[in-house]
Amino acid sequence: MSAMLQFEGMLMDHQVHLANRNAQEWEAYARDLERQLEESEGANASNLGVRYALAEQLRRVDPENPLLVDEQLRNRLIEAAELAFFLEDKNFDAARQVGLTFDIPGRPSGD
Repeated sequence: MSAMLQFEGMLMDHQVHLANRNAQEWEAYARDLERQLEESEGANASNLGVRYALAEQLRRVDPENPLLVDEQLRNRLIEAAELAFFLEDKNFDAARQVGLTFDIPGRPSGD
């Protein structure tokens, strides 16, 4: 076998090795993303459960509360919290602060 063929074979082996290593890295990255997605879904489910429990308790003591009966108000709150979250580089505290300070008509201010 000529030196040139040996070199080409070594080069091909190296390229295959790099491709395999790259594929393994991408597989590990994909597994990590799947794990993060699963954790996020669990957190979202937990938050949804708490949200509905809080809404039900509020309904029992204040069935006419604007947060329960005014869909447009809820949508404005949701949009404001999402906007704050993204404007503050995906900061959940910014969204929380919107919820704490959002003006609910006919109710005491959250300030």
